[in-house]
Amino acid sequence: MADIPVTIYAGVEAYRAWRSQHPDDPIPVYIGRFQPFHLGHAKCLKKVREKYRNVIIGIGSAQHERSARNPLSYAERKSIVGAAIVELLVDGSLEFDNVFMIPIFDIGADDAWMDTIQMIVGKGLFSIYSNNDWVRSLAERWGVPVEDKMERYGEDIRASTVRSMIQNGNDAWTGLVPASCAALLKAGKLDDVIKSCCGIVNDREIDMETVASPGKIKVGLDLHGVVDKRPGHFIALANSVRRGGGEVHVITGQSHDTVLERELLSYNGGIKWWDAIFSITDQLLATSVPYTIDEIGGKIFPGADWDAAKAKYCEKEGMTFHVDDSGVFGKYFKTPYLLFQQ
Repeated sequence: MADIPVTIYAGVEAYRAWRSQHPDDPIPVYIGRFQPFHLGHAKCLKKVREKYRNVIIGIGSAQHERSARNPLSYAERKSIVGAAIVELLVDGSLEFDNVFMIPIFDIGADDAWMDTIQMIVGKGLFSIYSNNDWVRSLAERWGVPVEDKMERYGEDIRASTVRSMIQNGNDAWTGLVPASCAALLKAGKLDDVIKSCCGIVNDREIDMETVASPGKIKVGLDLHGVVDKRPGHFIALANSVRRGGGEVHVITGQSHDTVLERELLSYNGGIKWWDAIFSITDQLLATSVPYTIDEIGGKIFPGADWDAAKAKYCEKEGMTFHVDDSGVFGKYFKTPYLLFQQ
């Protein structure tokens, strides 16, 4: 196999490391659900490469799986997209310097969705490639540059077409996706997954999300520096997550008491908008971490214990992502960590 002149990364932290070395370089974000990746997607990536040498592939609806519209999990799609890119690089039809794959979660609040992408990628540092009119209009409203629409491989190639062909036992679907994608789908029996997640009634696809619950979002929100700086935005995000069956965890340094709860209620007209509160102070006291007292009577804990506490909590609770205003804590996180900057 020929050498592959590209590095393919998965995850937000790899992108952040690259960004730290290229603070001003613009980068496009190509967003899709890739259910599954097909030749139309490949053609779109070739269009992106005409202008850029680096790209972020945003895998949308990342928390959804095993439904008619989203049968494949984020991890499965990440593997398939990565294999397709390697195939295209090896045959010489695509050349990038760096490819970053990141999850993009459905949130339910338009502005919160776009703001989340900006927190991941960096405000003012990216443009959007998408043929989806909703995504394009939302990006334009937020002042995010929108690239020209991309010509598809063929008018009849859609991921929904590929899924329908698989469901109906039409093996011609293998000609609509890169060979590596077909091989992975078959080897992992993911074509059977697609079949099991689809149903046909009167030639219309049944979305099994109505009967099969997708993965639930669990969001961590830092209080001081995030929620208190833009309460309207983050309360809208919290309410959207909870309406969808997800959970919102408020993460703060101060102790959990009535003063704290009154502050939280004040942001939403006295209505509770969170599911759990994690206090770093209370956790460190409960685990007998030693501390000193400052000149105004506040407790000062060792820096490493304090800085790692949020990350440990988010990992233990299986948080989908956490939003914070400080990069100090990021190095401890395995959970996707979104940096909020006004």
